[in-house]
Order: sequence, then C-alpha cells, then structure tokens
Amino acid sequence: MSQRLGASKGAARRGLVGGATALLVFGVLLVFVGLIAKTAGVTEDPNQAFGAVMTGLLPRWAGVIAILLVLTTVMSTADTEMFLTGGLLSRELARLRGAQTARSAAAATTIVNARVSIVLCSLVAIVLALLVRGGQLYVELSADREA
Repeated sequence: MSQRLGASKGAARRGLVGGATALLVFGVLLVFVGLIAKTAGVTEDPNQAFGAVMTGLLPRWAGVIAILLVLTTVMSTADTEMFLTGGLLSRELARLRGAQTARSAAAATTIVNARVSIVLCSLVAIVLALLVRGGQLYVELSADREA
C-alpha cells in the first residue's frame, strides 16, 4: 500500500506526506515535554512527565485544556476500537451460524446483534482494564488482605 501511495501524484500522496509530517512534529513535541520535565525538576518519573508538565508548568487554564484534549483523543480511540471490535464479532458470529461469504455475513448481521456485540466487547474491556495492572493480572485474594 505504501508503494501505491508513494507512486500517486494526487491527494493520497499529499495526505501521506502531511500525515507523516504531523506525526513527526507531535513526536518531537512529546520528546520536548519529557526533556522539560526532567530539566525543570517537575518529576523524575518518565511515566508522569506529560501530566506533571501540563499541570505544573503551564497556566492552569492551558493545563486543563491540554489534559481535556488528551482525554478526548483517548476516548475517541476507545470508541472506534469498541465499534470495530463489536462489528467484527457480530459478523463472525453470523458466519459461525452458517453465512458462507462476507456479503451474506453482513446481510445476516442485524443492528441488534451488532449493538449487543459492542456492549459485550465493552464489558470485557472494562473487566480487563480493572483486573490488569502494569501488564500483570491483578487479583487480590481475601487472605492477602487479612495478612
């Protein structure tokens, strides 16, 4: 796909160059945020650098706007992932029930099936988010609490 985009002369090539440039600029800006956090002494923990700079060095209104923008981006990405995963799940379930082709699976998928699949995927994601901490499964046993 990248060869086709690189060979095109129209909007696809401009989009590719514009997107790559934007990613490069934002990547460099994030590196500078980390450097500012370290040199200003706001935090020594690299995992906390962005939040520390946004809340500690910027004016309060600018920090709130920056954090709201990041939250909006994360929520938008999560929403898209849940929608896509739910749609894929509902089509695969239709295929398991006997649909032979992708077209017949799409036709067999109803709005209700797709919505139920999205809710199920969301619930699984919430449970996993609550149970997994730092890449490890977090299950607290009642015996550990008493000790």
